[in-house]
Amino acid sequence: MRKREAAHAMTTKTRRKSAPKNEEAAPEQLSSGRWRIYYWHPVKKEKLWVKNPEPGSRGTWPDESSALLAREEYKARLDGALIAQGIPVQRQTHKPDVKTFRQVVEEWLPLQDGTAQSCRSRRSYLNVLMRRFGDTPMPELKWDTYREWDLKEKDAGRAPATRANRLLYLGQVFRWAVKKGYCPKDETEGQSVKVRRLIHPEVIGPDTFDKVCQHAPDWTVVAFVLAYDCGLRAGEICGLTWRRFDLNSPIPTVLVRDVMEPGGTRRASTKTGVERLVSLTPRAVAMLKALRGTRLGDDGTDHVVRNSRNKPIDPSYISRQWRNAWRRSGVREPRPRFHDLRHCAATRLAATGAPIKVVQKMLGHTNLSTTTKYVTDAEVEEMSAWMNVVGQGRFAVVDNMPTPIDKKPAA
Repeated sequence: MRKREAAHAMTTKTRRKSAPKNEEAAPEQLSSGRWRIYYWHPVKKEKLWVKNPEPGSRGTWPDESSALLAREEYKARLDGALIAQGIPVQRQTHKPDVKTFRQVVEEWLPLQDGTAQSCRSRRSYLNVLMRRFGDTPMPELKWDTYREWDLKEKDAGRAPATRANRLLYLGQVFRWAVKKGYCPKDETEGQSVKVRRLIHPEVIGPDTFDKVCQHAPDWTVVAFVLAYDCGLRAGEICGLTWRRFDLNSPIPTVLVRDVMEPGGTRRASTKTGVERLVSLTPRAVAMLKALRGTRLGDDGTDHVVRNSRNKPIDPSYISRQWRNAWRRSGVREPRPRFHDLRHCAATRLAATGAPIKVVQKMLGHTNLSTTTKYVTDAEVEEMSAWMNVVGQGRFAVVDNMPTPIDKKPAA
């Protein structure tokens, strides 16, 4: 056993990596200290070792410079012989295959996972990049080249978010190419596109919401109420089935678990991957019971929100219905997105004095700092109320002082 291990160690120690198959490859130094070099035959497409004819040399050369000189002389003799025979000398170095950007993307893309929506989004961004840089070899795709094209897209009015996503996926492809040895470095490292991602939500009052609902189809009002009162996302509303509701218990609830993706694909996981139990408002319970009575013969597994043709819908469709209802209502306020109704639910709940943990539970956030972004307006209102109290000198050191939002300061 020891002899076998010693032989294996000796073999591993003396093994050398072969030089790259290229006619301009540098000479290779042997363990004896001498040098050898090969030449890539332009016709036979194979490498030929340049032999030293001197006696005792064993075909090798004493130093690197003599090996390089010997190869140049051998190349000149071989080229002269080929030309004399009428054979054109077409030099073709044998280099490793250089993959283009399209080849690298097609190799990397099947290895990525995610939801159906994220896969479609990733593919669409990469299709644009492949149309522009598909035939470019990966080692030749430099940051200056991409930056020049990106500035043209910016001048053409391309959204910063779109340009940022393109750069994001380009960086992922570059890191994969570097890992596989297709290019020397990541050209996108340290580069970014500045995007203002934080959009302040438009919070509307109950009167405005009721006015918009009057101009919406009956089957969409339930979806609007579930977003405005209970803080459900559009995909969560479209994926709801009747078996997730408990409308007859003393505390009516809905189990938020199923999500409808664009294209009609339903998945059994929320955005955070954690299901949550949300309490329903009396208005939502009344509307759901009335809608449930019109669905005769349901087995409890069908979708709650369906269009006029009794078909399930996707989030983009319900968002479009909200825009149409807002336009028909004639409200002059800035139109909120449908997702902003979720912000309204959180802000209104926080304004009533509900603890931040209750708001977090309703929204299904895993991070408390995310919830605080939704209730900023309520916090400012509370701060203003307390500043009025302090400004008039009506303060005292007490425990669990209530929030004086609904109290008017004394004259």
